Amino acid sequence: MKNSISKKEKTPYLYRLIFNPKSEIRNPKSEIRNPKSEIMKRNFTLIFLLLLSVFGGCDSATEQQTQATPVVPEAKPAEPEKPQLPNFQVTDVTGKTFTTGELPKNRPTVVIFFHPDCEHCQAEATELQPHLAAFANTNFLMITWDAIPKIKGFMEKYKLTESVTACQIDPTTLAQTYGQLSLPAIFIYNSNQELVQQLNSEARADAILTYLK
Repeated sequence: MKNSISKKEKTPYLYRLIFNPKSEIRNPKSEIRNPKSEIMKRNFTLIFLLLLSVFGGCDSATEQQTQATPVVPEAKPAEPEKPQLPNFQVTDVTGKTFTTGELPKNRPTVVIFFHPDCEHCQAEATELQPHLAAFANTNFLMITWDAIPKIKGFMEKYKLTESVTACQIDPTTLAQTYGQLSLPAIFIYNSNQELVQQLNSEARADAILTYLK
């Protein structure tokens, strides 16, 4: 096995020092560190650590604020209240006076405002007559401001005496309660006496019954 000793190691140190001094002289510049470079390195390190602490602290504060702030669900808008059946006074064809607040509870109510001389009201009466039995469990009022004898004649002519209560109302009460109406005016209320539908013209009996289900 060959002895792997470099040529430099074989040459005596004194001989190298005399005849080749450059090989033994170290460059002093390579041994001296630049102080400015060291200061800059330390400054960069300090700046980096400072920025890390600042942004890290912000993230932590933001996270804590997010965790501390409760999330409140958006409230759903309240549904508008349905108009209730107004409480007003009427008089039936027998002369009995009562208010709508005295009608039987827990059953739907149909109120039709009409006039005996109104052709559209006469057509509505003709439409309703064959279906009166379907309104047996309904508070069914047909109301006008005309004279009671004329109301009775209208009801007898169109055979509406079954399941229907014909009534007279004071015109001032009607105007204050419902305002101006186109006849026939049909108001349909559910069993809670909440307005379900208002019809301002003639309507088929089955259409009215649909709103009562």
